[in-house]
Amino acid sequence: MTTAQRGIGRRLAWQSLLLIVLATHAEAGTLNAGDILIPIVGGIERFSNAGVDLGRFATVETFRDIAIDAKQNVYVLSDQQIQKFSHSGALRLTTPIYGPPPARLAVGNDGTMYVTFGGREIFRFSASGEALGLFYMAARTNAFLTAMVFGSDGNLYAADEEGGRVLRVSPTGGDLGFLLFESHFGGMDLAADLRFGAIYVSNAEIGGVFKLSLDGSVLGGLGFHQCCKLAVDSEGNLYASHGLGFDGDPAGLEKFAPDGTSLGVIMPQVGQFGVVPERRGGPQNQDDDEQ
Repeated sequence: MTTAQRGIGRRLAWQSLLLIVLATHAEAGTLNAGDILIPIVGGIERFSNAGVDLGRFATVETFRDIAIDAKQNVYVLSDQQIQKFSHSGALRLTTPIYGPPPARLAVGNDGTMYVTFGGREIFRFSASGEALGLFYMAARTNAFLTAMVFGSDGNLYAADEEGGRVLRVSPTGGDLGFLLFESHFGGMDLAADLRFGAIYVSNAEIGGVFKLSLDGSVLGGLGFHQCCKLAVDSEGNLYASHGLGFDGDPAGLEKFAPDGTSLGVIMPQVGQFGVVPERRGGPQNQDDDEQ
């Protein structure tokens, strides 16, 4: 590990959140392809995909989760609100959240926001910040829903950590069944491969990462000590933040090709993170600064 990489590691808090941002346009003052956003105390720091510090992206106070919409606006979930930032870091919307502390956040391509609270329910907020109420309730009374991700089929996938399964929910909130694992999962995270149509599932308790088809078939997997968080970029590469590998590989944020080949450790192990897809469309999907 280089001196620069060690310096980056010292700046990360134990519960820091990380967001990998993959953009298609390199504009002055905006996110570029492969940028890495790391929420630290007082704000979100921007790094290149090689781990070089590019400076502050946005100022925020607390963190629970981060998500991205199709225009690459950045959403930060905290205990009492969701903040929306344009991809140049300008604050565009603050949506208040009432009730117990939220768990995780997902954002649809239309900007609709979905929030779990660690119970049976998923709640929904409009792109303008309006509370739309209950979107989905799991059938199991002891379900513990946390991580969520949209698959290439347009359905929302949600991790039930208590039941050890991944629930599949239609765009209208309908129950479409689940991808079942016959074990108790703790510290689950999800990532969707939108290019090749797969779902990655991690389990912090056993350190495994499973690659599943949308019908639940196991396509492959990776093994680590304490693999916590996952993300997939628009090329189908997997990013995994993990502890020491079973084969002795060092802990860190590691990048893998779609076939599972390691492409190297980008930086030291970090907390939660996500990957945004390529920006879609033409001028209508420009930065919110223009609206």
